[in-house]
Amino acid sequence: FQKRDPIRRQDGETIVEWAARRRRIETARASRKHGEQTAPQVSRILVESRDARFAASCAQVLSSYEGHRHSSVTVVCIVGLVHVDGILERLLRSEWKSNNVTKV
Repeated sequence: FQKRDPIRRQDGETIVEWAARRRRIETARASRKHGEQTAPQVSRILVESRDARFAASCAQVLSSYEGHRHSSVTVVCIVGLVHVDGILERLLRSEWKSNNVTKV
C-alpha cells in the first residue's frame, strides 16, 4: 500500500517524465486501487458511478444499432484511463458479451 497516490508527481521527476507516466494504464490502475483503499466512498462516487454511466451510454449506442444491416459497429468512448477497466468490465458482464465487446 502506498501512502501517496501513484498518479502524483514523484520527487525528482521532470514534468515530461510525469506526463509520460500518467499516460500508462498501470499508473491509472495503481491510482484507482489507491483511491479504493484510502477513500472508498469517494472512489465509488468519482470512479465507479461514472464507470457505470459511461458503460450504460456505450450499451445504449450499441443497442440502437441492433437489427440494422451493419455487421460491425464501433463505439468510441473518450474517458480517463482510470475508467477504462471499469467500463469494459461492465460491458462484458452485460448483454454485450465478449464476442461483441473488444478493447483496442
